[in-house]
This record gives sequence, structure tokens and C-alpha cells, in this order.
Amino acid sequence: MTAKITNLKDTFRDLLAGGSYRKQIECNPDRQLSTEFAVGALYFMLWYPDQKNQNESSGLFLIPDSLVFVGKNVDEIEERDTWYFQDTKSYCAYGAYPNNQSSGIESDEYYGRLYALHEEDLIQIVDCQGLIDALTKCMERRSKSGRPT
Repeated sequence: MTAKITNLKDTFRDLLAGGSYRKQIECNPDRQLSTEFAVGALYFMLWYPDQKNQNESSGLFLIPDSLVFVGKNVDEIEERDTWYFQDTKSYCAYGAYPNNQSSGIESDEYYGRLYALHEEDLIQIVDCQGLIDALTKCMERRSKSGRPT
């Protein structure tokens, strides 16, 4: 499975030219897959940095990335259904992709990330309740392992 994660600063130049990079993601089948998202709503992409394989539900460290759903099939260059999520910092600072305010951004300023996900990648996306559930399970695993919560 792959998810395209793009620096928004390069989006207009590279994404439309077929650029950017793909990051390998192995997802946890215990998470429920949803393909229904509300534009402008808050979601979280879950990462377990201590797990090479995200299919294992034994991660003791959870990193949630907060994202805003900006739409499905936003760019016409995709050959299959693609869901687009933008990091919350750039969403609040510059607006929603693809209509964000990119003029006047200095090269050393943070511009943000755009996540272009296919259906099989959406398993890592959860809403606020999904984040609470993932945190609760992670705390339980940490407690059982003898690590501080």
C-alpha cells in the first residue's frame, strides 16, 4: 500500500507534473475502513513508530497527525479514486488545497503537507472517537508492558 505525501509548497509545481514521492504504509486490519469524510472536518492519521509493520497492534508509541479532509478526486491527474487530506497547520494558515493562498510564501517558511490516499490507505485515518480508541488501546498496551502511561 502506498500513500502520496507531498510538501504543499511543491504541490503546484510537482504534483501536477506527476512528481512527489510515495511512502510505504502497512495498515492495521483492526481499524475500521471508512470512505466517507466531511470536507473541512478534522481527522487523524495514526502511526506507530516502534512497529515496522503497522498490522501488528502492539505499538507502544502512537503518533497521530491531525489532518483536514479537503476532498475526493481533487486533482484530475489521478487514475483512481483519491482522498486528499491537508495538515491542520497549513490549512489554518493558508486555506484548503487547492485554493490555498500560496503567494508570498518564503522558501524557508513551513508550507504544509498534502496526503493523497487511495482506498486501501484510508484504514490509517480515524475521527476524534477513533483517536480516543487508539490512545486507550495504546495506554493499555503500555500499562501491560510495565511502561509508564
